Amino acid sequence: MTDLEEILIRTLEDRATPEVPIERLLTVTRERGRRRQRLRRVAGLSAGGALTVAALVGAAVTVPALATHQTRATGTAGAGGGPATAVPSAAMPSATMPSATVGPSAPTAPFSTTDPRAGLSTLTGLPALPVAAGAVIARTDPAVVGSDPLLLHFEVDPAVLPAQFLEAEWRSLDGLEDLNVQTTKALPFGDPGFKVQVSHQAQDLDKLSSGGRRAVRVGATTGTLSLDQSQGISAAELRWQPVPGLWAQVQVTGGESAALRVANAVGFDRVSRCVVPFRLTSVPAGASVDSCAVAVMTSGATGLMSLHLPPSASGGASAGSDVTVEVDRGVTVTKPNQKVGGRPAMLREYQGDAKHPVLQLDVDHAGYTVDLLAEGQYDPAVILDLANGFQDAGSPDPRTWPADSLG
Repeated sequence: MTDLEEILIRTLEDRATPEVPIERLLTVTRERGRRRQRLRRVAGLSAGGALTVAALVGAAVTVPALATHQTRATGTAGAGGGPATAVPSAAMPSATMPSATVGPSAPTAPFSTTDPRAGLSTLTGLPALPVAAGAVIARTDPAVVGSDPLLLHFEVDPAVLPAQFLEAEWRSLDGLEDLNVQTTKALPFGDPGFKVQVSHQAQDLDKLSSGGRRAVRVGATTGTLSLDQSQGISAAELRWQPVPGLWAQVQVTGGESAALRVANAVGFDRVSRCVVPFRLTSVPAGASVDSCAVAVMTSGATGLMSLHLPPSASGGASAGSDVTVEVDRGVTVTKPNQKVGGRPAMLREYQGDAKHPVLQLDVDHAGYTVDLLAEGQYDPAVILDLANGFQDAGSPDPRTWPADSLG
């Protein structure tokens, strides 16, 4: 368990009740914290500084921020990729997830009864993302990596997944593609969690630690390994170029062998689609996809999509506006202040990072909440139209989610 998790648990213990146990409060807190970080990344704002738990659960506790990828102010990315070319699909096997791990009926992990999160469910596998047939692979043209937020140009052999873990998330944003698999010290079995990042520019990757660097072999090439043993925890970062013009990096708890194990499991001969479990039928003309994420948690598979709206849909503001749409499994709207499409909803407006105006609209869909976060000179009527035009994909399996989620 991380120091952050321990602080959060202590903070939330006073708020837990028999009806709302500590593990559920912790899960919701994590999800809300990730959402705030995602909005900052999508908007190109810094995620550095401190993460204030008071902003999440109303407690006066401040803890260090989690390490996050810093986005670049590069403008918006269109939804189109490079030219399609027929390429063979990868021979690497796909990970599978037993049906019992999708949705609220996820299996319970064998925690010790002395663990404060006893009974917290875990994952034992991942669903395969749908293949983007005919898309150019990264080995053929490294420039395609990160060029289309709806495509992922790498894969990881499921053999290196931890035996049990808490969640995994694929993302594509700002020229960077990554996979983050999270576990915890509370799980006394399996392999540690890890993060894989891929880009055609080295500066898009997280900065390597300065200490303990040395050259190591990764397949047929040479990479740079950085080891860090601060605060009694061993961590390794490994960066290499699979082919000229393509950069990859892994971060893992452990040493050189753990980093090499994950690095050698990363492949670049398959392109997958980043998909979300919904369709937006009321998208303004000229809107484009900025980023996409697919997350698998013990509450089920879900997704996130961020759109850039043009000035015509942003109250005439020349810079337009940005809106992120996310499905939160197992979350309900407890204090609705209006109805959207006949459903309970909560609408709030407040100042976000750098005093940017933010509109947050949570719509309760009975079993999950659709969360819309708008930033910039947004038009509230357009955000309400987006919420009214939300359509559920109707399946927990990402392989069946819409290939086109707009329109």
